[in-house]
Amino acid sequence: PAPVLVTTEGGRGFVDPATGALRLGRVLAAVARRPDPRAGLREVRRLAALRGAEDAAPAVELFHAGPEAEAPRISDRALPGAVVTRTATPGGEPAAAIAARAEATDADLVVLTREGRRGVLDLLLGSTTERVLERATRPVLAVPAD
Repeated sequence: PAPVLVTTEGGRGFVDPATGALRLGRVLAAVARRPDPRAGLREVRRLAALRGAEDAAPAVELFHAGPEAEAPRISDRALPGAVVTRTATPGGEPAAAIAARAEATDADLVVLTREGRRGVLDLLLGSTTERVLERATRPVLAVPAD
């Protein structure tokens, strides 16, 4: 029931080991209509608030793995102080699209809102979050939906 931060062995982190400072210049927030992404966006705001006041605002990409017409409508006010962009991909397997986008944009952190497994297919193949974690080379913050 709590957010979980997962890093991969040999993967890149977002904390400077020498100073402990957060490097959150680019955050990829995967969004969909279900699960509702608000819980994940709250965690992005919390992490951004931990950065020093002198740091530049993080760039947050709201990425929908599917057609743009199916992407949730999210106000810029959901992420005050962040530089927000929105992107979508026409289709394909969501977990692969999310992991590929994280690499392509050199994201410091991937944020996923999760609701657990739904149905037999998720039991057999794993949830989208589990499939992203299998591919991720970036830290992933998995946040339970409200």
